[in-house]
Amino acid sequence: MRQILPAKFSMACQISRFTPPLIAQSIRAFLYPRSRAYSDNFEHLCKAITGSKFLASTSDFHGYPFAVHGYHQWRHWAIANAVCKRGDTILEVGANIGTETVGFRDIVGECGRVVAIEPLPSNCERLSKLVVLNGWKNVSVFEMALGDTNGQTFFTTPQDTHMSGVGFIDPTATATHPGRIPVVCHTLDDLEPEVGAATAVFMDCEGAEARILRAGRRYIRIHKPAIVLEAAPNHLRRAGSSLDEMFLLLSEAGYEVFRIGRFWLKRVEKPRTERNCNWLCIHRDHACLWRKCARQLLWCGLFPPATRMNPLSRLAR
Repeated sequence: MRQILPAKFSMACQISRFTPPLIAQSIRAFLYPRSRAYSDNFEHLCKAITGSKFLASTSDFHGYPFAVHGYHQWRHWAIANAVCKRGDTILEVGANIGTETVGFRDIVGECGRVVAIEPLPSNCERLSKLVVLNGWKNVSVFEMALGDTNGQTFFTTPQDTHMSGVGFIDPTATATHPGRIPVVCHTLDDLEPEVGAATAVFMDCEGAEARILRAGRRYIRIHKPAIVLEAAPNHLRRAGSSLDEMFLLLSEAGYEVFRIGRFWLKRVEKPRTERNCNWLCIHRDHACLWRKCARQLLWCGLFPPATRMNPLSRLAR
């Protein structure tokens, strides 16, 4: 039976598909605001603009925009499309409910591989259902955390039911702390036999990024993947780290760092601490890649997804 969609949601979907991503989110917020989406609280089987299917809940912070647009972090897909080719491997650390996983899989194709790492059991269940929904054979879901130790650690689960992606690793916690669950933790170096050589690594780990880099020095030195990560000062401080430490770790590993803007890249010479952003990190051996990423950001941001002029739409077969 065909699903009956709320009128405002349906209108936002139709308009956003013919609107460039750079302005589509403002239109969505006007036509179908987040408060209304949370109130509607329905699940919508939709297609990513890259082609794969996704079951999005409008009551989820990440699922709501995906249900309307067919994407959430389109900039991550644009960068992956610039860096990776069919047959490559993408490592996604902090995969949440899979809003980026679907596009990564479409970018590397059937002969490539996506490794999705996620410590929250309910999110892993959503990821596994996503694999079944699309019939993927080359997407691996690992229920674990990445950090700077091997063994067990504790994970603080999201307290807001709408925010499936704000849980974080808390090594100082114990089983008696409310809202904490024990999870398996590995280092990136230790996980190399399982992952292999990743062309790109995407991290959204609520502050654990510096810990992962510190304990993944060997992996990064050998494979030199493009790295996209969240640079969030407050989250890093909570994890006992800082932007300066993360920037130093990347510099020592031979990486140049770029701040990802609305549709551009800006080289980071010294970390700014006043607000959150995402960093693109390119090894100096692959220095020319940043220009290719900048072009992809521009093309993917300016052209409507409903047209073949958008590079991400061309992935849909």
